[in-house]
Amino acid sequence: MQKKYNTYKSIWYEDEDGNYVREQKQRYVMEKLTTQSLRFIPKVRGLMSLLGRSPQGVDYYKPYLKDIQKFLSGDRQKWVNELSKIEKELEGIVVLKDKKILDISGEPGFFATDLVKQGNEVLVTAVTKDVADMMADKLLLNTRAYDFNQESLHALIQDQYDLVFIRYSIGFCEELQPFIESLKKTVVPGGLVYVSFSPASRAFMARWMFEYTCLRQYTKSTMIRSFSNLGFSLLKEINQGSYFWDEGLPFIQKLCSKPYLKEIFHNANQEEYYQHNLALVFSLPQ
Repeated sequence: MQKKYNTYKSIWYEDEDGNYVREQKQRYVMEKLTTQSLRFIPKVRGLMSLLGRSPQGVDYYKPYLKDIQKFLSGDRQKWVNELSKIEKELEGIVVLKDKKILDISGEPGFFATDLVKQGNEVLVTAVTKDVADMMADKLLLNTRAYDFNQESLHALIQDQYDLVFIRYSIGFCEELQPFIESLKKTVVPGGLVYVSFSPASRAFMARWMFEYTCLRQYTKSTMIRSFSNLGFSLLKEINQGSYFWDEGLPFIQKLCSKPYLKEIFHNANQEEYYQHNLALVFSLPQ
C-alpha cells in the first residue's frame, strides 16, 4: 500500500524509491478567509500563507516581480553573493568566465546578471512569461518562458551550452527522464550540469506545508541514477547545509502545523526532522 502524508495544503505520496509526489488539496481549513476580511487584524508574520486558495502556480511567481523592483532600487536581499558561493563550489572544475551558460528557472535573474558581468553569454528561463519579460526589460537579460512539464527544453532553446544551472527548481519537474533526455541535447560534449535541490524528506513537507511548493521530492540516489542512465557522470557532490524542519518559521505556522506533525513524522528517524540541501555537478563525456 502506497504511503501518504497529509499536510495543510497538500498530500504527499511516497513511491517505492522513497521519492514523494505532491497533490494539492482542493479544500483546506482557512480557505474562506481572505485578506479583505482580515483588514481589521494586525499583520502577523506567516499568516497570509494560511489564507485563500488558488490552483498550483497561480500568482506563485509574482513575488519575483517585486524582487526585481527591489533590485533596481539597490536591495538584493537574500540573493546577494550567490555567484561567489557557487564559484567556490566549482573551484577546480570550471571558471565562470567567458562561458555559454543556460540558467533554468533562474528567477529573479540576479545570478544571471552577475554571470553576464563576468563576460559570460547567458540565457535564463522563467516559468511565467511576465517574469521572463520583466527580466529582459529591467535587467536586460536574454530570457525565455519555460515550464518543465509543458514543453521540450531542446525544442524551445535549440542551442547548446557549456554549463547549465538548475538551482532549486528540479522539484517542479514531474518526470525526470524526458527532461534530462531533452537537457542532454542542450549541453556541449564535455559540458557541465549543476543541480541543487533538497533531497526527499518529511522535514521538507512539514516545513513547506503552507506554501504552493514543488511537485516532486527526489532522493539523491534517484537524481544521480536518472542522470547517469542518460550518459552523465557525477563529478562532485556538494553539501549545502541542513536545518531543523521548523527553524526560522513564524510562530503562527509552527502552531498551525501541530495537527499534522504526528502523521508526518510517524516512525521517522532523527535525520528525517532535518531538511538537507545538496548540489550535484554532472559532466557530459566528450
